[in-house]
Amino acid sequence: MNTKDLPLHTSPVLKNIISTYADLWADVMLSKNLEKHLIKIEFDLYEIDHMITVRENEGKDHTAMDKVANQLYCLKMIVLKKLKLRS
Repeated sequence: MNTKDLPLHTSPVLKNIISTYADLWADVMLSKNLEKHLIKIEFDLYEIDHMITVRENEGKDHTAMDKVANQLYCLKMIVLKKLKLRS
């Protein structure tokens, strides 16, 4: 399914990222499954970046996607810091 034609709130990729975000955050705060979550976060950032690029090229608003990407990036930095401290 091509997400570029869907309204923001109906994008299945974005819905999936947002719905799993709370679970990811809880695990990260408890330092659980950090390596696994880092891979997931990086993949989700890639997906969101692609969707932002498509919307930007079409001249559509992508502010909400930017906010989600920013939060995922912050979570990624926390995971990386926790992994570094673990080493």
